[in-house]
Amino acid sequence: MTASVIPARSHRSFSPPSVVLAAGLVALAALVVAANRSVRLFETSVAASVLRLTGAHQVGSLGPNVLFSAKGRYVGVALDPGCSAAFLVAPFLVLGAAMLLTGRVTVRRGLASTALAVVLVFLANQARLFVIASAIRAWGLRVGYERSHVFLGTVVSTFGVLFGALAFFYFVSRGRRGRSHRA
Repeated sequence: MTASVIPARSHRSFSPPSVVLAAGLVALAALVVAANRSVRLFETSVAASVLRLTGAHQVGSLGPNVLFSAKGRYVGVALDPGCSAAFLVAPFLVLGAAMLLTGRVTVRRGLASTALAVVLVFLANQARLFVIASAIRAWGLRVGYERSHVFLGTVVSTFGVLFGALAFFYFVSRGRRGRSHRA
């Protein structure tokens, strides 16, 4: 039989900066979801810029749509609310708030981990839009959209969210406060 000492959890009080920042992250999550159209406008603007930088011609954004030339005609890809990074990013903002409230991570580490996850998920969604547009340009609207949106786009966004989550938890867990020590 073995015996071990389990340190008692101290009753942590919430530090005012952590509470304020956590509330700010929750409010930001709500704002990102509520202002979904504005987020989509930003996303399509970035996506159009990325397409231009990679050599696509006659590219632009109009509302929540990316417009470009493919196979001799203009094509528009609409970024619907469910396809926006807003709904993928919001849970990481809430998770970051929860981590700040636990008191087990420093404010700096909690905010940096949250920011990293948000950026990675946003970039993954941009990569997804790029894959869809590139497939349409290569294979035409019908075949390119079917292959890229349903299969390739889903794979890219799934790996992006997974990578964002792994990065978040990796960086949050490094150098935690209050690690228990074996006795």
